[in-house]
Amino acid sequence: KNSKCALNLCLNDLNKDVLTHISIANVWMNANHLFTSSSSTSSVQAVCGDWRDEKLIRNLLAINTNKERYHIIFGSETIYSQRMIETVLNLLLRLLSKPDGICVLSAKSYYFGCIGGGIQSLKMFMNVEENSKRYPFNVHTVYRVDDGMSNLREIVLITWKDECTLDLSHICKHMARYQSDEDEEVETEDEEAAEEEEQE
Repeated sequence: KNSKCALNLCLNDLNKDVLTHISIANVWMNANHLFTSSSSTSSVQAVCGDWRDEKLIRNLLAINTNKERYHIIFGSETIYSQRMIETVLNLLLRLLSKPDGICVLSAKSYYFGCIGGGIQSLKMFMNVEENSKRYPFNVHTVYRVDDGMSNLREIVLITWKDECTLDLSHICKHMARYQSDEDEEVETEDEEAAEEEEQE
C-alpha cells in the first residue's frame, strides 16, 4: 500500500463485456487503494481489441507512461492454439520492455481438441532454431498444477534471451514454496474430510 509506488495498469481483452464487468471490477475490488489515494500517481486503463490489430498495438504503446514498453505483462489462457502462440510472441516483441521486461503467462500444458497450443507447444516451438532467432525469449516454468482431477496447468516466465539481467531464482523459489504450502493445505482439508466421514 505504498502510495509512492506508481502503478500504470492497462487491461486488455477482445471482449468489451469482460473488461467492463469482470476485469475492471476485479481491480477495484482488490486494489482500489492504489488508484484512489489522494497522493497516488497510479492509473488504470482498459482497451478492447484484437492483438493482431496494428492499431491496437500502437494504442497500447501510446497510453503507457512516456510511451514506454511494458515492464510486466500478464496473460492467462492466451495460447490455446498454435496460431495464438505466434500472436502472443509477436505482441511481446512489440510491447515487452528491454532488457528486464517479464511476461507471466498462465495456460494449460495441452489444449485437447485444439490445433496445437499450450505451454508444451510453446516450448517445442521455441526449441526450433529458426523460431528462437525470430523470437529471442527464454521460457521458464515456475509453477505447475497437477491435482489429478483436471488438465495440467503451468505458469511460465518469458524473458529476453541473453539480455535479461534479473535473478529469477528467487521468484522460482517463492513459487515452489507457495506450491508446497498449497499442497499441505489440500492434504489437511482431505484429512479433515476423512475424519468427518469416519465420525458420521
